[in-house]
Amino acid sequence: MSKVSKTYQKRTEDEMRLKEAWDGKGMIDSASLPEPVRRHLRLCGYEGRRLPVAGSVIWKESSIRFGPDKPWTSLVTKQFNSCVTPFRAAYMKTRMFGILPFEGLDLCIGGTGSMLGKLAGVINVLDEKGVEFDTSGLVTLLAEATMIPGMLLMPYISWGKAEGSTVNASMTLKGITVGGRFIFGEDGLFRIFESDDRYYANPKGGNEIRPWKVECERYDEADGIKFQSHVTASWQLPEGRYEYWRGTIERVESGSGGVLFS
Repeated sequence: MSKVSKTYQKRTEDEMRLKEAWDGKGMIDSASLPEPVRRHLRLCGYEGRRLPVAGSVIWKESSIRFGPDKPWTSLVTKQFNSCVTPFRAAYMKTRMFGILPFEGLDLCIGGTGSMLGKLAGVINVLDEKGVEFDTSGLVTLLAEATMIPGMLLMPYISWGKAEGSTVNASMTLKGITVGGRFIFGEDGLFRIFESDDRYYANPKGGNEIRPWKVECERYDEADGIKFQSHVTASWQLPEGRYEYWRGTIERVESGSGGVLFS
């Protein structure tokens, strides 16, 4: 097992232990959620059931583009999210230029973000930290809150009033506040998350804030619960839309526990 893979496994196991010891204090009452959010949860099948507070997102397939003019590259992706710390870890593996093995690890732990990338398991090509990665990590956690819906009840998320099918929300940790818009479709299910707070790594150099969007194009169902099954992520650049990520989720393994939704 490579160093990057070991780091992913250790961080995830550490978070799972924290989740098992967590007593659930501080969560808001689900009745205080904006109605479009509550309707989404009911439609997903959570009424009278527990909202997961941690889980593994099992990606059936995923692809990335490393620039607006670059081809799609297939990835093997592993992901674990938890609302306890909160925590997000995404491990990605592919071959650069179709030859060199590449591993990446995108982490956000309690509001501290980082990105690590290695070629052939030993050559560092990415080792990034700082406020831009802290901020972007929080935006991503907020965008994915409906994947592990116990996060919707955490006190570090603040909800605005619903405006039709759109609900504004913000997340605050370690003195950083990020915001975004949850947009629900005509069917009542969450469909789009938009934020103006995430940093884009310009291939020409530097990090700059650009409009960012996650779109959920399809839902599937397992054990009576609907889950997001096809997801894309894109940037809105001056020259146009740049979709850089797309993937299909096979299932979300959340295990036992959680908070009752009623």
